[in-house]
Amino acid sequence: MIFHPGAKPDYNVRCFLICNPTTRTFKSILPCSERKWTDSGLLYGFGYDIEHDDYKIIVTKFVFAEDDRPVCIYSLKTGLWSWTDLPTSVSTGRCNWTIIGEAIYVNNMLHYLVTHEYKYFKIARFDIVSEKWRDDLNLPVQVSGYVQFGNLDGRLFLNVGEYKIVSSDVWMMEEYGSWKKMFHFSLDLFGRCPIARSKDGCDHRLLIRDEGDDTAEFFWYDQRDNTRIPFKLERSGRTGLYELCIASLVAIPGGCSLTKLQQLEDGA
Repeated sequence: MIFHPGAKPDYNVRCFLICNPTTRTFKSILPCSERKWTDSGLLYGFGYDIEHDDYKIIVTKFVFAEDDRPVCIYSLKTGLWSWTDLPTSVSTGRCNWTIIGEAIYVNNMLHYLVTHEYKYFKIARFDIVSEKWRDDLNLPVQVSGYVQFGNLDGRLFLNVGEYKIVSSDVWMMEEYGSWKKMFHFSLDLFGRCPIARSKDGCDHRLLIRDEGDDTAEFFWYDQRDNTRIPFKLERSGRTGLYELCIASLVAIPGGCSLTKLQQLEDGA
């Protein structure tokens, strides 16, 4: 499944789209009617509740503040929105924590890289099944400069580097809760985004996204000999949005065909 928040130019959410590109069906969902959730400054996550066979949209604010209820949850099965509280580690503190980047779905949980004034970092975790916050995950190394957070081959990764020496190390969670340093990026790869790992048994090979001003190019990077192999994608004429997904025939309740979605986009 692919999830995308449709937005107006002012970044207020107009609707959510859940799409299955294999069956070419989608479902549009209206945002929560609470007024405070129509403002900008929100982050959107999407995950599967394996215990209840349900897909859920998780909306939270970029800044975790005390005396706030910053998480709104939509259940595709019930069609209802609900609320939950802050993670204990944030609500009991005396400072605000800011989310960096996207919500990453791994191991039935959404993961958020959060920071306090870019001095302290940790990973907050929201359990999709229980709809509760779990204990934070610690980072494998101290972050004092550049950091990326994402999903590689279904596992969490951190790309941590120093601006002064212009290099970074990619850490992967080989077993959940256990980090391992897998790659080293030197000057020519600094700041590039790894998006997939080779499926042919070559742990040393990564698919890298190299973004320009308006486009994104891809290449395979082999750490053994520091070589690059171009990776070509057929383009639909649009740039800027790429998703990796596993083919599935899961039906979307009340879904429509992508032909209808194209008609809606053309008429927007």
